[in-house]
Amino acid sequence: MRANPTAAPTSTGWTTGTNALVEDGLYAVYNSTTQQPLVLTTFNLTGAGLTAGDTVTGISVSVHGLAASGLINVALTKTGTTTVAGTAKTATMPTTDGWVTVNTTPTDLWGTTWTVADLQSANFGVILKDNDTTATNIQIDCVRVVVYTAAEPKMNSHAKHATKTCDVCHSATTTTGTSITTPANHATGSYNLAPKTGVTFTYAYNAGGSTCSTVSCHGNAIWGLSQFDCVSCHNVTQPITAGPLAGTSSRRAVSAEFKLTWSHKRAATGAVTKYDCVVCHMEGNADGTQSSFHGDGLLQLRDPDLGGTIKGVTFGGADPGGYTSTAVDATPARFSRNLASSTIEPDTAAIMINLCLKCHDADGAKSTTAQVPGGSALKPFATTVASTGTYYLNNVAAANTAGSVVDVNSSFATSNASYHPVRGKQNNWYLKSTTPALMKAPWNYTTRGATVNTTSYGLLITCWDCHSAAAASGNQTASVTAHGGAATIRYDSWGAANGATTLNLCTACHADSYSTNTTNHSTGSGFATGADSAIGSNFRTCSYCHSSGNNSRPWRGVDAHGFNLMAQLRTDTTTAANAAKWGGTVRGGSKPYAFIRTTRLGSWRPATGTGDTLLGTVGCSQYSTGTGCGNSHGTYGPGGTY
Repeated sequence: MRANPTAAPTSTGWTTGTNALVEDGLYAVYNSTTQQPLVLTTFNLTGAGLTAGDTVTGISVSVHGLAASGLINVALTKTGTTTVAGTAKTATMPTTDGWVTVNTTPTDLWGTTWTVADLQSANFGVILKDNDTTATNIQIDCVRVVVYTAAEPKMNSHAKHATKTCDVCHSATTTTGTSITTPANHATGSYNLAPKTGVTFTYAYNAGGSTCSTVSCHGNAIWGLSQFDCVSCHNVTQPITAGPLAGTSSRRAVSAEFKLTWSHKRAATGAVTKYDCVVCHMEGNADGTQSSFHGDGLLQLRDPDLGGTIKGVTFGGADPGGYTSTAVDATPARFSRNLASSTIEPDTAAIMINLCLKCHDADGAKSTTAQVPGGSALKPFATTVASTGTYYLNNVAAANTAGSVVDVNSSFATSNASYHPVRGKQNNWYLKSTTPALMKAPWNYTTRGATVNTTSYGLLITCWDCHSAAAASGNQTASVTAHGGAATIRYDSWGAANGATTLNLCTACHADSYSTNTTNHSTGSGFATGADSAIGSNFRTCSYCHSSGNNSRPWRGVDAHGFNLMAQLRTDTTTAANAAKWGGTVRGGSKPYAFIRTTRLGSWRPATGTGDTLLGTVGCSQYSTGTGCGNSHGTYGPGGTY
């Protein structure tokens, strides 16, 4: 019989000790060197079935959580304050969220005797503390006591495997899972375990709890005791046994990805929990249990506003166009985005529009099923986003609220002066040039009209054309934006020094040089004439002009995604943007087209701007001197039809 503590713990030195009472993905944390105890008492073993006539034969303790390294010390108490002499044991906590069982033998009484009254007392409990004097960031989600009695049936894990047929583990007895195909191996008075084809495990009998190791469908386990969830099962590669990829592929071990630099999770330490998984995955319920979708061989992703499986999308309408949802669920067998193709996979578009951009929008994840315990629409992972804590206005953060999820969707609005073509197409007459070719494959064009215009719309792109693994190319079946990655963009977003030969994020798609004469961007651009070959022939420093001039988050993200306002001064992080247009009478009056809103420039004016009243002459000037900008290209004659 199992029970969790119910009374508020004594937790000197521990942060939020009450988080250790139930399994909810919230942690009691200890990160000191003085070995202070966490005392957990009032286990409702009476409610679990312990009665006065029972004979206690053994006790085990299971702890759910993680630690950076090191051992924990686990002891029992009868008084609620002092350790029962001789009961202290040690256990090594996992470095990722999981369970550890301190004692697995049903006849171990921890060096003393126990009566039913001892265990039913509110003073019975578990005392946890660090086992050494090194701070190791111990995080405890919950503690569970298991009591064995002489009359209790042997604990087993069959109920946990209810979705499996008998032949998965007993293929020497049944090959069909529904009938006894080898009677000689049935009802022999002994266990007969043999994995079916495609399944692997090593079974070792133990009267106190047999073990399964090297299990193909989850980590090592103790029969009847081990507890598994999303994180522990997906800490190893999982075979795909249903759906279009059944028997031909597997799911990679994703749990460790949440410890990488960029990831979706609540804790900066990488402590992902099953509740984090449910925010995006229909395969789990809000309470962290498996849903009926689990194991069907498909990706069942959650609509963060509606709570159900995401729908497919279609693109259409008058240019620049837009996506609309269909009535059909989008359930791919695997994520896929081919970076070598300008044709967007239908399911990939659905994931982008109805999952990613529905969460990263003005109102966040509205469905409570897409929020962890303690989360909210604006903070679905119950985490304050540091990058939107300092600047969050002008649709940078959801609801313009500090610390909320980043509002990426607003940046891609086709009404913005600058935007990449994610939600809708963009005017691409200039980029359709073939001499010189201004875009790389697969984004290069074959022809364009002879007249400069603002209605020559181009191709659509996806989030993953930029947000993929470092230097990624070809077909991507693992998304760094979903679970986590060492990098979240293909190349450096800020750009290297003048003359550098490495790619930056812009030149993953845009040509390395925009000119055949190496001194400017060529006819039709906002940099049609000029004298600096560093800009023309070594096109690695795009951010000098095409950004806000600020490389910190969330600025650099908005700079790349899109915007409709000028950048603020870099020292101004809380008030509204200073303008929607470039100011000044010498040159100004235009919106921040072409991703140009840098604080390095004092003024900028293209040749035309639809709906704008353009002032003065075309050109730009350095912010501090009023002359050419600090990159020494001198005066230039911009084209720029917007």
